[in-house]
Amino acid sequence: MPFITSDFSKAQHNWSEDEISYFREKMEEIGSYSRKELTKKTSYQIYYGILPLLDNLPIHALPLIEGSTLLRARPNLDEKIFSHQEEISYNTKYREKIGPGRFNLPKESMFYAAIQADEYQDSWLKTGAIECYKDLVNSDVLDPNQVFTFGLWQTIKPLYVIILHKG
Repeated sequence: MPFITSDFSKAQHNWSEDEISYFREKMEEIGSYSRKELTKKTSYQIYYGILPLLDNLPIHALPLIEGSTLLRARPNLDEKIFSHQEEISYNTKYREKIGPGRFNLPKESMFYAAIQADEYQDSWLKTGAIECYKDLVNSDVLDPNQVFTFGLWQTIKPLYVIILHKG
């Protein structure tokens, strides 16, 4: 189980030599996939190879106070208009359609959102947009223009969020 903390001064790394050897073996195994074709099978092998490593790393969690705002975006592909919260929120109705994500297993619902980390309003809008539509920053895409639907969620009690990316 990962050690989740908001205070890294209390984080401890008391790994044995055997654990460190195991981590090295896992990293070599994961690295070997850079020379293999990326398929659904190899994607799962990489994913499940990384999980034991993540289980042993301290993860930085940021405490948000009640009333904090989270932002989530979804691209309006093919000019689709969203009118229901669950269309831009995490999928709880159709779990069988959920594929593996950065931090979720297949059929596992996960809420990815941006938080306002500074006084610049546009930075979290950019983070929300780029996180859901990577083609905005893909130089191979001829027309990276895209319309988005943004949703805001407000916390109703204190909440710890795990920082995956700083926008």
